[in-house]
Amino acid sequence: MFDSLKWIERARGFVRGLAGLPGKIRLDDSVQPPAKSERDKRDWLRSKECSLPPKIHPFVELGSEWCCFSYRWSPPAAWLPKVHALLPGREVVNGGANLCEANRYYLYDGKREFKAFFDSLPLPQSFLEQVGVTQERGRFLMLAPLENDRELVLDLESEDGQRGVGCAFTSGSRRFHRFSRNFEEFLTQWESICYATPDPETLRPWLDPATGLLSPDPEKSRALRTLFSEAALSHA
Repeated sequence: MFDSLKWIERARGFVRGLAGLPGKIRLDDSVQPPAKSERDKRDWLRSKECSLPPKIHPFVELGSEWCCFSYRWSPPAAWLPKVHALLPGREVVNGGANLCEANRYYLYDGKREFKAFFDSLPLPQSFLEQVGVTQERGRFLMLAPLENDRELVLDLESEDGQRGVGCAFTSGSRRFHRFSRNFEEFLTQWESICYATPDPETLRPWLDPATGLLSPDPEKSRALRTLFSEAALSHA
């Protein structure tokens, strides 16, 4: 059985271990306790109103109600050849995301109760859409916001029945690039490549050219982790 809490602990440990990297390093570790620790969220998670899919539910309830961690590393010139050997052309290495914010899901499921109240106020429609009161979920469940009007999402209405994880644009045609066939598969593969920022450009070295799915080469993944650990130790 997949253990969400242990996965999150490993992610936090990895990010904290990057503090000694040479060059410029920016880290964020804002993981919050599991949602079950808050009574309102606990009651919601166990109610019939909770619309979270089965694979997301335990991550929020048992792992974290907001799994926010990230890093941004600008290696010094001496380390760039080793970085480029694994990530061609990359001058900055990014990773992490603001994953599965329980409050966003909680408010979505509870909006039926307060939508009428907001409708009675003289508020612009754009504001209501921004706070999610009038927005419908549609095909995708957002897992994490990304830059450039994109989101990491879970596909709720895939034709093949698989609730794949991928990157979707937030406007226009809502184009979707699937990375993994399901949530747990994505988390496992993502961990193996050091939680690289989950957008198509950053993940390109790890994608299968035929399917577009994440398919990390084990040897190359180990080499990436070794690069991080060796760089951190060299600067200790």
